[in-house]
Amino acid sequence: MSPEIIFISVLLGLAFVVGEAQPIINVLDHGAVGDGKRDDTQGFLKAWDAACLDSRSPTLVIPPGKTFLLSQISFEGPCNSSIHVQVGGNIVAPNKLWTSELVNWISFRNVNNLTIDGSGQIDGQGSIWWDCKNKRTFGISGCNNSRINGLKFINSPGKHLAIHKCSWVHIKGLNIAAPADSPNTDGMYIQNSEHVEVSDTIIGTGDDCIAIGTGSSDVNMTGITCGPGHGISETVACSGIVLESIGIALDPAAKGDRPTSYCLNAQGSKVGEVTPDVSCLE
Repeated sequence: MSPEIIFISVLLGLAFVVGEAQPIINVLDHGAVGDGKRDDTQGFLKAWDAACLDSRSPTLVIPPGKTFLLSQISFEGPCNSSIHVQVGGNIVAPNKLWTSELVNWISFRNVNNLTIDGSGQIDGQGSIWWDCKNKRTFGISGCNNSRINGLKFINSPGKHLAIHKCSWVHIKGLNIAAPADSPNTDGMYIQNSEHVEVSDTIIGTGDDCIAIGTGSSDVNMTGITCGPGHGISETVACSGIVLESIGIALDPAAKGDRPTSYCLNAQGSKVGEVTPDVSCLE
């Protein structure tokens, strides 16, 4: 083969690689400002629309060094491909009572193959809500094959992270925090979902670290540090629950000298050290 043909082949190969690169969609390019004062909701929605319509598995970038103020927002699917949401900056809720309805502040709905990760912080500014009805901060609903990694959630108006009607959800490396006396600030609430894996996560809130609700099965929890909080609860009949390397610390403000456990219609297994022991799990 002549040098000219080899050179042309290399160029064609490079053109193919460049042409297949996954697009980067930055919220700053769609009107978001990130000064923590101006409402960036519309900029985020415009960036989401661009990502959702793209068929090349785009990355939606929320850049570091910025604080984005968002009103109630819903990122809707289905989308034309998988989407990676990279949260580098911080996101804050309005410091006011923004609805009278039982809704999430931030929702992802009907988006399959979704990844949300990064080192950013999501602040629900919940203290203004704690004397009245609680709202959920962040929810995914109808999202199958999803991953949530590395984020920090603080001070939710109510439940910090809600998983609803989802399958094959992988949650890893989260840090979830709210004051020990903040009401109904569950770390996670998992409902009507299956094949959910939660690992290497630190949760300290005013209510359950992880609550498992109606219609959930095959929920696997590994390496969870819980406290302060009310531990891990199953409020209705649940099956396929796996606890692995779980440590629940006693809230210093609570009465009693050690954490305790109890079971109600729960079936599953435990692996490694689980503190306190859960007698109904084999």
